[in-house]
Amino acid sequence: MAGGQTGTQTWTIYGLDGLENWQQIFNAPTYTLSTEIDGKTRYYSEANGGSLVDEASATSYDASTDTNLQLLDNTIYLTRQYNQTEVKSINGQDVTFTKVYSRAELAIKAPKDVTNVTVKSGFILGDTWEEHLRWPWQTFINEGYQGGRS
Repeated sequence: MAGGQTGTQTWTIYGLDGLENWQQIFNAPTYTLSTEIDGKTRYYSEANGGSLVDEASATSYDASTDTNLQLLDNTIYLTRQYNQTEVKSINGQDVTFTKVYSRAELAIKAPKDVTNVTVKSGFILGDTWEEHLRWPWQTFINEGYQGGRS
């Protein structure tokens, strides 16, 4: 695997008992392989021993190892990858593909799909993560911790 820059994204989860691994909160991130041929983006499929296809037919691979997805204490860490490449053989020719990673934000499960955790007293687990992602100083929220001094 060759590649370029990376960066780490984190999610800190509060108020859940029983959180032991990232799979409880996240689906495995994925990637597909793409290349440019004659000005057209083509994707790799393992079908027929390796072939070029459109995006909808591309083989999707588990990226959890590439992204080093892990849970430490109550924080989930994901290393974003950019410009990673992989060589595949198509009709006996080596073709260099770029790994196209799924957006990390899309890997997080809906709260209703979080498994084997309980909500601690004083916390809630809503229908979406939206209420957990809002900054307390945004005036349109007007609930919960408001920050500042009285």
